[in-house]
Amino acid sequence: MKLSIAVIMTVHNRREATLECISNFYSCHGIEEFEVDFYLMDDGCTDGTPDAVTASFPKVKVIKGDGNLFWNRGMYYCWKEAVNIPHDFYLWLNDDTMLFKDALDVLFSDYSKAGQMSIITGCCCDTETKSQATYGGRNSNRKVQPSGNPQEIIGMNGNVVLIPNAVYERVGLNDPYYHHAIGDFEYGYRARKEGVRVLLSSQFVATCDRHDSDVKCFSSNYSLKERFKYLYSIRYNAWEQLHCSWKYESKIKALKTFAIQNYRTLFVKKKMTN
Repeated sequence: MKLSIAVIMTVHNRREATLECISNFYSCHGIEEFEVDFYLMDDGCTDGTPDAVTASFPKVKVIKGDGNLFWNRGMYYCWKEAVNIPHDFYLWLNDDTMLFKDALDVLFSDYSKAGQMSIITGCCCDTETKSQATYGGRNSNRKVQPSGNPQEIIGMNGNVVLIPNAVYERVGLNDPYYHHAIGDFEYGYRARKEGVRVLLSSQFVATCDRHDSDVKCFSSNYSLKERFKYLYSIRYNAWEQLHCSWKYESKIKALKTFAIQNYRTLFVKKKMTN
């Protein structure tokens, strides 16, 4: 009997990337060994993404959002729909994350070594050199490189994450309190608190370049008003970061990080010019 896997994805106006991402998933080695249900949250796309997905991949279940869910809440409602049908595994997947052909082989091999109460977070690399970790896991606020074996991590990125049903039954869904970028870290923290191992994949499983090379709130390219507006926007949301850190880390560390964020926004470093 085949194992069942539900893929969970939230999209907003990245049609070509979304199509490539889904195509890469269905091209993975061993995909035929699974019963796949693919759930896609359309969070207010205006570029034709849902229609293009339906035309190319008619088995993908498109769920209509209102454009105000953003990543974490989109994933929450998408996952909530998926669990109406029991699945052996759930796979979070970002539409800008391009899986390698052996991605499923690596993720499931690592899971088999780690045990049932484990989450495997896929490590992503840069598209240029394919050698530097970009997303996946963090320890002491540093990105972790794959080592050839699954590694325990503290911070978990949600680009590609394999979650067995046993973990879902213990930990539940991601927390809809968080709008956008904190929900993956919170889920990893909560899982660890519940006795679940959170592990980085032994090898790179996908490419995904960093998106934060010029974070608006810390950039001299923007006015003070623009910087603080972004600091407390849904996308960055310093309040939600404080909430998560306060809940799972020390209160002193949470307040220190919050203060540093505000200080860096107020006193940005000027870029050096030749």
